[in-house]
Amino acid sequence: ELRIFPRDENLDIMNEFLNRGEHQSIPTFVFYDRDHRYMAHWTERPAKANAEMGQVTALFQGKDGEEARALYNEFQQGAVWASWRQETVRELRELLQEECG
Repeated sequence: ELRIFPRDENLDIMNEFLNRGEHQSIPTFVFYDRDHRYMAHWTERPAKANAEMGQVTALFQGKDGEEARALYNEFQQGAVWASWRQETVRELRELLQEECG
């Protein structure tokens, strides 16, 4: 069963799974077994994206609102963003395989 809880309507859930114990981050995936026992959770972005974030942030330095938005939209269509999506799926699958055996 899959349930999706909108962030702003479920602050109790968001506060239970703060990123680094400090920040409400999306997306947050939380996995429970059929008896509603916590199994695992995953927050925000894959390790690969975290490692590359400094380089990506540098691309947007000095850009104003409209220019930054255009660059960001272009970035989301590119190979790096696609690799982050693939890594997200890989990490989620790995997390579940570790928990489910």
